Amino acid sequence: MQCNLVFIFLFCVFGKCLCEERANFKGCRVIRATPANEAQLKLLANLEESGNFEVDFWTHPSHVGAAVDIRVSALQYPRLAKLLESNGIIFTILIPDVQDLLESENPPPARSARAYDYGRYNRLTPMVDELRSLVSSHPNLASLVEEFGTSYEKRTIYAVKISSNPNAGRKTFFINCGIHAREWITPATCMFMINQMLKKYGKDASVTNMVDRLDWVIMPVFNVDGYEFTHTGNRMWRKTMSRNSGSSCLGTDPNRNWNFRWADANSGSTKDWAYGVLGVRYSFALELRDKGQYGFLLPANQIIPTGLETFAAIKAMGAALKI
Repeated sequence: MQCNLVFIFLFCVFGKCLCEERANFKGCRVIRATPANEAQLKLLANLEESGNFEVDFWTHPSHVGAAVDIRVSALQYPRLAKLLESNGIIFTILIPDVQDLLESENPPPARSARAYDYGRYNRLTPMVDELRSLVSSHPNLASLVEEFGTSYEKRTIYAVKISSNPNAGRKTFFINCGIHAREWITPATCMFMINQMLKKYGKDASVTNMVDRLDWVIMPVFNVDGYEFTHTGNRMWRKTMSRNSGSSCLGTDPNRNWNFRWADANSGSTKDWAYGVLGVRYSFALELRDKGQYGFLLPANQIIPTGLETFAAIKAMGAALKI
């Protein structure tokens, strides 16, 4: 069976159990190490898996010559640097102090600002309020979808359906954002795309065509609990907030826990499950900015440029798909 869906999952280009409550990353560095041979690549892969260091891999060891970004505490840095140097692995300091960058990532809104600001990283409640406002302003084009259920902490997972003819039986283009909690750019980008589709329908020929050709369902934040926790507790949190029996660690990686060939190399993810279980013909994972300088802490001034380039790609895909 083939499902009448196109699945798109948005991620940052940049992933040990860190269960801090109100985490502070003062003195933490992000280093960039580049393996020059297979032995060095294996060492980095073992470092990620072993748990002997309290480190957070922002990019995973993949192949020789590919840079690997690692967050490390001030306490652990000398030990890690010694290990890398003794094995001839060249590295540089990408971010000297994570906390300093974090504090400048998302400036507070102006006191006079009342409208939703698409150029900053918003909390979950303002995002949902904006979705309701957009749907209310475009009742013949958009509807709020609540049927995806609730999270572990009882938050509703919302999506918006955009369709110029809901009764036409069209195929659906589903976009899932905010899977990993700390990747703030993906919810911001999906909110931007919803806004653009609704505001430009009937005015921009390419937008009108994509909406008349397909139904669109866009979920700005899948991992609602984890996303809120990155605002209130640990900015670097990746997983959900579910409790795991027999473990003191919180959460499950929501992109690595799908029942399709789980634990095989490069499988068990959302897009694999969409292909293998749902029978979706097209299933992709799009990786957004950063381009290598900020990691997950992409400054808010890059939200709109990211939204524009991603929306351009989605429009092109929507036009090119053979349906």
